[in-house]
Amino acid sequence: MQCFLPTKPLTEEYKTLMDNAPNGVVLVAFGSTINLATLPPEIKSSFM
Repeated sequence: MQCFLPTKPLTEEYKTLMDNAPNGVVLVAFGSTINLATLPPEIKSSFM
């Protein structure tokens, strides 16, 4: 998927994590449409 909206730079924490990942990183972002606090644990764990 492509995103053409203006983006913000990553926080230093995420930048460090991604820069140091030897096998790369997949970032899954739900934005504000899903409240992770309401997801069942088994669904959350499938993304971890």
